[in-house]
Amino acid sequence: MIKQLNILVFLLGCLTADSQNVTVKATLDSTFLLIGGQMNVTLEVIQPGGAQVQFPMITDTLTRSLEVLNISGPDTTLTDDQRSRITQRLTLTSFDSGYHFIPPLPFLVRNQNGGTDTLLTNSLGLEVLLVPVDTSQAIKPIKGPVDMPYTLQDAMPWILGGLLAATIVAVLYFYLKKRKKPAEIVAPAMPREAPHIIAFRELDRLKEEHVWQSGELKAYYSRLTDIVRAYIEHRYQVHTLERTSDEILGSFKNTGLDKDIPFETLRQMLHQADLVKFAKGKPQPEDNVRSLEQAYDFVKQTIKREEGIKESGN
Repeated sequence: MIKQLNILVFLLGCLTADSQNVTVKATLDSTFLLIGGQMNVTLEVIQPGGAQVQFPMITDTLTRSLEVLNISGPDTTLTDDQRSRITQRLTLTSFDSGYHFIPPLPFLVRNQNGGTDTLLTNSLGLEVLLVPVDTSQAIKPIKGPVDMPYTLQDAMPWILGGLLAATIVAVLYFYLKKRKKPAEIVAPAMPREAPHIIAFRELDRLKEEHVWQSGELKAYYSRLTDIVRAYIEHRYQVHTLERTSDEILGSFKNTGLDKDIPFETLRQMLHQADLVKFAKGKPQPEDNVRSLEQAYDFVKQTIKREEGIKESGN
């Protein structure tokens, strides 16, 4: 019954994905898992050349009862019709017996209008089984503790330890009693740096290290977006961790902050970073320079008025 349900939902998911000329699916190694064991879920996307598809953002749990032990890197092969097949494996475990439902996982696809569409995989069913018990065997009683004679040699470590502890306590007592208590010195609290100061310092450091010039494009854009994400979180209290670029942009729109910030500058920079991090684009040197300049501009244009602007190396 579980296998038939998985096949039916998988076919429905494929029909939805085919409408975009991109297909996504999820498959299990088996529909049964022994409690505490491990199971692989394979995520697969088949796409034409030039398509921009983002895999689901997976944390350390897939559902409340299913834990993610490992996420493999993407593996790309070509199909017979010269389309790209990209797969990724999630290694799961569970310590909760029973039937568990794995909901459809979202893939983000960049459409021709510059927006994104969401394609959902098929949902999956997994039954976690308990360890079988041989009920034909009689239950044996638990063996009680064995009494052993207690000797002076057994007690000697406790006696020596007690004497040593008493000696240390006595020495500390007399030392503290005779020692004059110095005046208490309270160190002034260090003021927390403003978000823009931290952001400018990290952007200057990234610029000086010449990361992308050394061929480390993914590392360059990952650090660039991490700096901007941290600045946004401290400046606007907008949660950015474990969120996609579109979700961050959506938060600005939902709160109305997009009218007060250089929204288009932020969107272009995050979009360029996503293309590089998901291996869907190969930027030119001028694109790398422009992305860094956009990060500087975004911070400069959103500094709180009472903080003022601190000039950076840009």
